[in-house]
Amino acid sequence: MNKNFKDNKNKNSKDNINVLLDTLKQKIKSIDKNTSNSPNKIKAFRISLPTKYSKKYIGLLFDDCDNDDYTDNNSDSNTSTKKSFIKLCNYSNYIINYSIHLKIEPNNIIDYSFFSLGIKEKNNKNIRIIKGSKQQFINKNIAINNNIIINNTVIFSSDKDQELCLIAELGYDSKIISKKSIIKLVQI
Repeated sequence: MNKNFKDNKNKNSKDNINVLLDTLKQKIKSIDKNTSNSPNKIKAFRISLPTKYSKKYIGLLFDDCDNDDYTDNNSDSNTSTKKSFIKLCNYSNYIINYSIHLKIEPNNIIDYSFFSLGIKEKNNKNIRIIKGSKQQFINKNIAINNNIIINNTVIFSSDKDQELCLIAELGYDSKIISKKSIIKLVQI
């Protein structure tokens, strides 16, 4: 293959990626401004544990952040307004960010936590994992005031009739601080 042709091909693909990244950066800047005229609204939901669970894998619950009287005391008490799935718009692109605050007990036991962002199709009961993460807390001294924050961001293109969920497996020493744990979705 001609060296100049190969160099031009690599340059064109890098230019295309740079253009896509610049476009994405501009959209993120406009989202950050979050003016009332902006078509890209941020939807935010608090993340909490269900009050009762007995399985190894736990479907976390979502609650609208518009609820101003939300405190740590009532974070798990009223599960009637909470939902396990967030419905996504058909054929849309999303930036999905979740931040989970964990409270861990200070002891010497090695603790593991898994968090998986999943998609459920309307006509299928199976959940497809789009982003998974595993945390291992060997040294509890890395926590600040016994708190650890887990952040993840995903860019996702939704199909028809899809719902978003968050599945966890928490260590025995870990608890989710519902007031500070949040998932944000931005349709771009």
